[in-house]
Amino acid sequence: MGESVEGVAASSGVHKSTLYRWWADKAALVADALASRMDPGSLPDTGTTRGDPTAWLRGTIANYTASPAGAAMPALIADLAGRPGRWTPSGQPSSPSGGPAAPR
Repeated sequence: MGESVEGVAASSGVHKSTLYRWWADKAALVADALASRMDPGSLPDTGTTRGDPTAWLRGTIANYTASPAGAAMPALIADLAGRPGRWTPSGQPSSPSGGPAAPR
């Protein structure tokens, strides 16, 4: 990760403390940025209950493996999985139980 939190804050026109209010660290910020760029697509209608999620999963796997962002996600998720306040989609910190934390 070559970009610094300070650089992201400067290009966003905010102080880095604003970023840390939403993301615990640089990895969480990057994971959320990458996740916002990944398109899960809509659930296809193949005509069968088994075929619909199977087709969707194949499309999702293709989406994640066809881009550098998708290729980076497993490593970021693994890095974030064991951390307190681990990442959840849209940068919201999680509670100790693993669900989204209550609003501050």
